[in-house]
Amino acid sequence: MQDRLKPFAAHLYLSTPFAGDSVPTLDAVLAAEIALASGEAFPDYPDELPLAYTEEGVPHASQGFFLGEQTVTEQQLFSSHSRNWDENKRSADRFVSWPAPTTDIGKGCGAGGKNVGYVVRTRAVELIEYRGVGEIELVRAILEGTPAVGQHRNKGMGAIEKVDVFGVDEDPETWALVQNGQPLRPIPVRSWKGGPAAIAMQRWRVPYWDTSVEPELCVVPSTQDLLSL
Repeated sequence: MQDRLKPFAAHLYLSTPFAGDSVPTLDAVLAAEIALASGEAFPDYPDELPLAYTEEGVPHASQGFFLGEQTVTEQQLFSSHSRNWDENKRSADRFVSWPAPTTDIGKGCGAGGKNVGYVVRTRAVELIEYRGVGEIELVRAILEGTPAVGQHRNKGMGAIEKVDVFGVDEDPETWALVQNGQPLRPIPVRSWKGGPAAIAMQRWRVPYWDTSVEPELCVVPSTQDLLSL
């Protein structure tokens, strides 16, 4: 592994609850932010990220894990088809809690022009921790420019108030991939060397939404609580 690629932890402190049932992997967050920064309507995702990769091409980048006390509730959100909230939050004071949009304009309206709402699970949590191996300064710069995290980031959820990225003295071969024999991210079963783990059919590299790429049988994290592994 190259000397410039170091093990690190990234703490994302949130000012609004995280919404959704799963936390994206670090590579998904970095790739999405790079793509959105291009300003294009349908930007290409980067082929490479400032991360280390295994011989099979798995990025040394964990799923996000919740740390600290958390309160789980449900909240109604409204459809949104623009990145206006992302752009406004990016230019706002990072330490001011930004209000979430409560209406949608045009698209996303149901019959009669009414807004389409749906209920999602939300978590009021202090921070999300990521583990990675890569170029720490570049990762820090990307994350510091990221306004929010999660599937519902453009609806005021998962707003990032502060970012702390720091190096750790850990084994770079395992730090972001496995803990106590359990996977910290999706890893193809064909290359898994840990213990018995949960499995699922899914994609394991960005862009995860690309349906032209066939899902593969992977070991996956069984929890979003790092301390329970």
